[in-house]
Amino acid sequence: MIQIGHMNKVFHLKSGDVTALDNVTLNIEDGMIYGVIGYSGAGKSTLVRCLNLLETPDDGTLSVGDSGVITLRGGKAYDAQGRKLTERKLGAMRRGIGMIFQHFNLLDRSTVFENIAYPLRYTGMKKADMEARVFELLDLVDYQDKQYIVLFPVEDDDMEIVILQVEEIEGNDEEEAYVAVEDEAILDSVYGIFKERFKDEFEFED
Repeated sequence: MIQIGHMNKVFHLKSGDVTALDNVTLNIEDGMIYGVIGYSGAGKSTLVRCLNLLETPDDGTLSVGDSGVITLRGGKAYDAQGRKLTERKLGAMRRGIGMIFQHFNLLDRSTVFENIAYPLRYTGMKKADMEARVFELLDLVDYQDKQYIVLFPVEDDDMEIVILQVEEIEGNDEEEAYVAVEDEAILDSVYGIFKERFKDEFEFED
């Protein structure tokens, strides 16, 4: 369950103060799906960033899952005992919150493997286990003279499969770009090839 109580966030800009969140109170029960709608600059992204404290609210309270009630005061976060949350504790809390950003936040100069492995480094996972985990998640599928990266969550049923098209960068034979696939027919076909390849290893839901 997510609980937000009287949350406020004001950005102090050279042009003046901008109120992004004004006394927001919200309860989201487990299993519920909510959509936040508003015009550009209304505070939608700020609200989501405040849920995992990538942006620290000026004041209010926040509780996500089993994290306990976090008190927000003066742009800082405190636990139920009034102790200021360290970056380490904030990092542990954020690992329990999944967030898909509006734009791809890939490291341009890193490979697909390195982009997937990057967040695993901060979980304390050993290098050998990290490499094995990445290869469990990653597969390459050829379809209609193009290549697609398939990211498959082996151990997490709540995660979605991600399919990206591999594109060569003109004038650079050593680097590649990865773009989203919007064509439903292509997504279905690539996923079908992937399922057929691993039908004896995993159980797939139709």
